[in-house]
Amino acid sequence: MDLKIQPIDDKSFIIRMLKDASVDDLMEKIASQLGLQLSQLKLTFDNEGLTKGLLSKYEITDNATNNLVIGRVVEIRISVKLPKQNDRIISLMVKPNESIDTNKNLIHDENEEYIPEQQILTYGKKTLSGKLDHYGVKNGDVLELKMAPITVNLKSFDGTSIPMEVTASNTVDELKTRVYNETEVLPRQQHMFLQTTSKGNKRLTSGSLGSNGVKSSSKIHVAGANRGG
Repeated sequence: MDLKIQPIDDKSFIIRMLKDASVDDLMEKIASQLGLQLSQLKLTFDNEGLTKGLLSKYEITDNATNNLVIGRVVEIRISVKLPKQNDRIISLMVKPNESIDTNKNLIHDENEEYIPEQQILTYGKKTLSGKLDHYGVKNGDVLELKMAPITVNLKSFDGTSIPMEVTASNTVDELKTRVYNETEVLPRQQHMFLQTTSKGNKRLTSGSLGSNGVKSSSKIHVAGANRGG
């Protein structure tokens, strides 16, 4: 059957489809015709959005005057599953044709501990780079956030430097436990200070490392009772 497709901002065109074709089949042909990604398109018929199923479900028949209108999706809502947050999920309004880096900045705006340069976004088994619409990310989809490891330098009680690999989502308490494994000094006896450039050292007491401003190559001084004290 021949279907007349009317883009909102362009001339109409005809696409030939089988009578038992699905909405997905039609969308793929339209995307190919327009040179766009599926995630950028929204199809309506008589002002009703077409999503899934056969075209016949929407009573679309062989008629070149069918009111099939195709428009571009300006924004979509996606969810992002955060690491180490008891499966906490945040919701974002994003543009499919914007860069992944832009979306990482949006995540950082929601929670400052997730530094954009350390974020790894995945969709299914794919690590995302470039733009969302390259991966077919659609409205309502869920991405997963992981944090790339960073190396911080701990200066221990006796002046020894200990490089340690952590992530921004690791907590101060977790770091103290790792120092205990290295030095046998109990976490409650440790006092940690992040070396900063402008306001002196910042004491680390609780929360995640990222929320405390810890970045790659940060220097953390550890003070406390002597080993075994």
